[in-house]
Amino acid sequence: MPLLTPLFTLTDAELAYGDVPLLDCASFALEAGERVGLIGRNGTGKSSLLGIIAGRVALDDGELKKNDGLRIAYVEQEPVVSGDPAVPKHKLEEFLHRFNLNPAIKPENMSGGERKRAALALAFAQEPDLLLLDEPTNHLDVDGILTLEGLVLKQNSAIIITHDRAFLDNVVTQTIAAEGGGKWQEYAGGYSDWLRQRPPKEDVEKGFLRKDFSVREKKGQSKLSYRESRELEALPKEIAALEAEQQALSAKMHAPEYYQQAPEALREDQRRNSEIEALLHEKLERWEMLELRL
Repeated sequence: MPLLTPLFTLTDAELAYGDVPLLDCASFALEAGERVGLIGRNGTGKSSLLGIIAGRVALDDGELKKNDGLRIAYVEQEPVVSGDPAVPKHKLEEFLHRFNLNPAIKPENMSGGERKRAALALAFAQEPDLLLLDEPTNHLDVDGILTLEGLVLKQNSAIIITHDRAFLDNVVTQTIAAEGGGKWQEYAGGYSDWLRQRPPKEDVEKGFLRKDFSVREKKGQSKLSYRESRELEALPKEIAALEAEQQALSAKMHAPEYYQQAPEALREDQRRNSEIEALLHEKLERWEMLELRL
């Protein structure tokens, strides 16, 4: 049997934002059929990594090799909707309908959620070899998320960034975690599998401190107020509680008897799911900002 050629190979990749390393001699390859979840704190380079693979961000050093003719569809966190003349109209309309979007609506009249659904529809209609998704569940209701899950599971290869842990558990075959200082580690399975396999928290924190010591030494004393310091202490517990609620709600929504409930209960679950997603995004951004000011 002939050896399979990876879709792409990243070798000794280096990328930094000012003094902050995002990729530090990072190397990995993506095989056809793998669906990878990228996880890590905000600001660790997840979106930059997708941009590199899509050809929109240049490496400081290292090499990215892609298969000849590799077709990539990239849906950014806040996509700009534009057409693709290579996609047959009937195929695009098929996927627009799947995401419950009127094909007649013009991009300039779309809300943020409609732009995200339109961009997802176009990406699947392009039938790419590799799908790159940055926070794809943002703005989607439960039906939209379930539609997206089904389509991603049919997609041969994908790389996905999302704070929706249940979504990762349901669709990815591998997880790559940003573990600080530009270091990335590969794990088999989804988010729950990563929780079981990851290094002890104290080891990770020691690694962060060793890597960040010279930078923090230059910054000197923490610039956080007393109130901000207390907020920073509380945020990890608040985030963990929201993630636990999100996982429980997702499990409830995936139960076979779920849609036997009253419509009012379904709408309330959808509202809360969207609210949790927004709160997680807000609190993770805040946590990252406060930590950078230490």
